[in-house]
Amino acid sequence: MVCRVLVVLLTIGLVHSQVAFDDPCTLTTYVSNFLDKDFVLNVTVPQDCSTGTVNWNYPRGSLLLKAIRPGSQEFTLCIEEGWGTSIGSIRDRSGGRDEPIDLPTAVKPACTTSVDSQTALLLHAPAAMLYVTIFNYNIHAT
Repeated sequence: MVCRVLVVLLTIGLVHSQVAFDDPCTLTTYVSNFLDKDFVLNVTVPQDCSTGTVNWNYPRGSLLLKAIRPGSQEFTLCIEEGWGTSIGSIRDRSGGRDEPIDLPTAVKPACTTSVDSQTALLLHAPAAMLYVTIFNYNIHAT
């Protein structure tokens, strides 16, 4: 009986994990060069996604999170704390800007507004080497 319960629980856990891996709005990155602190990962939010998660595995260098929406629709891109969020700093790179913005907290996300239907946030990895940092994103019309 105990073995059957364990098998059922493991199966549920594996199915739940597989659903997260199959979600097109869950963006998972891998750094190929752990020693290059100037490395920039380019990650674009799929046009069909308005909320999701970014799993930045072995964060080093920077991650450029971009969102593009067709037409003249202006929007806000926000990142929020997720499970194990650790980011060194963030710069708003939307429409030629290069401005620092505050890191997200438990009560306040880090947001930028689009310019010409595009936006970009440059996230710098923390100084300490980590296994992963995970944060959530959301996009909403302004």
